[in-house]
Amino acid sequence: MPPGSTWWYIPSVQGRPKGPERAPGSALAQLLGIACIGSVVAGGCLRGASIGADAGASAPAEASPPKVGALDARVGTSTLAALTQQLTVPPTSYDFSSNEKLIDRITASPHGYFRFINVAFSEAICRRLEKLREGVPLVNLHGDAHIEQYAVTDLGRGLTDFDDSAKGPALLDLLRFGVSIHLAVKPHLDRDPAALFSRFLEGYRAALKNPQVEAKVPAWVERVHTSFSQDRARYFEWISTKMMKPVPDAKAAEIKKALEPYVEAMRHKHGELDPRFFEVAKLGRLKMGIGSALDEKFLVRVRGPSSDPLDDVILELKEVRSLAGISCIEGSGATDPFRILLAQARIAYKPYAYVGYIDLEDKKFWIHSWVDNYRELSLSKLGDMADSIDDIVYDVGVQLGRGHPKIAADFEIQLRQAQLRFLDENEKQLQTRSKPLPRLHRRLREGRDRGLELLLVLVQKSKLRLTELDLEVGGDLRVAASE
Repeated sequence: MPPGSTWWYIPSVQGRPKGPERAPGSALAQLLGIACIGSVVAGGCLRGASIGADAGASAPAEASPPKVGALDARVGTSTLAALTQQLTVPPTSYDFSSNEKLIDRITASPHGYFRFINVAFSEAICRRLEKLREGVPLVNLHGDAHIEQYAVTDLGRGLTDFDDSAKGPALLDLLRFGVSIHLAVKPHLDRDPAALFSRFLEGYRAALKNPQVEAKVPAWVERVHTSFSQDRARYFEWISTKMMKPVPDAKAAEIKKALEPYVEAMRHKHGELDPRFFEVAKLGRLKMGIGSALDEKFLVRVRGPSSDPLDDVILELKEVRSLAGISCIEGSGATDPFRILLAQARIAYKPYAYVGYIDLEDKKFWIHSWVDNYRELSLSKLGDMADSIDDIVYDVGVQLGRGHPKIAADFEIQLRQAQLRFLDENEKQLQTRSKPLPRLHRRLREGRDRGLELLLVLVQKSKLRLTELDLEVGGDLRVAASE
């Protein structure tokens, strides 16, 4: 084992394994095969494999380091360590036993894993593109801009889910959405991802030049709107039976107590509301999402404007996660709810209602109301959006182009000018960084190799060129990766 390297344990769904036995076929191994890339290429993911540096861990006496495979030899130990450290999620950071289905969702496609590793991906951009972001002003970041964040609701359309919003360089949003286009579109639509990324940047540029510009409503959005239901009885039945999971009475009491300052603030802001508007009728735990799937979430049903149960309001309480690990954003280690509240107010076409936050035990939760109808863009349905995908990516560009500079208030015009100069000078680089490796994309197999494929794609986005890696899709790599 090389000096200075350490060990991360890979927890099984049932709990920690006793030793470093091989688990090549499990869903968890498929997910974490990316994390232990050296042993994947050497012949499968070993539980207890050495995959990165962690100063707080030490090597167990009974374990042995994985064999050096073809990829290790070609890339080199130091480069491999840097890649795995930047582009992997430490397995011990998560307890998947509370959400076993999440593993299948993450491993279902490269884009699923891409969604889950937002912090690692963002930090790779921070480090690899440090020179590109020198002197660039900071903006309101969405923080997790990808194509499946585009949604249609009763309020309107656009990017939603502002959990990872922060203040940072615009290229984090631009490149994340660009890579998302490449990973999502290629398997589902016969379209050129580079052309779609250009269309996205076209919308971004248009909004920087004129913040009043409005994008065309995509045809898919109009189709979704016509399918919306206004059956509130059915809506509340769905929430009660499918979405809201029971919590112990003690926890429910804690939540109600924590809500008191929030309710006071809402009454002050919305003086027209009935005094009993925020009386809690029912509450429970919520489990959904991919990037936020392991964050704690609750649903609270409140009385609303009258005693009629059909005009009740649903509030979602979402844990504010730390973004520690992303070095080029401000306040990454702090669980500050205002980074989310401000970003959704500045970036969303139509911000949520009743937005605020609470302190619950040692955590902070941001709050917003639900709408009756909400439909996210799904990759499985992307094939039905051939008439809309150009307008959708342009729409997202406009939304970010309008929202990014609002951080500057009275100096917004100058910030827009600075962003336009950045785009003029670096658009070709952004295009290059967002392109995947076509040969790998075509030839690496489905299933277990998806993780390896994604890692190599992200490596390319992170400024490492194919010639630097000296990687070819030859027999050695394919055979070793599939053992």
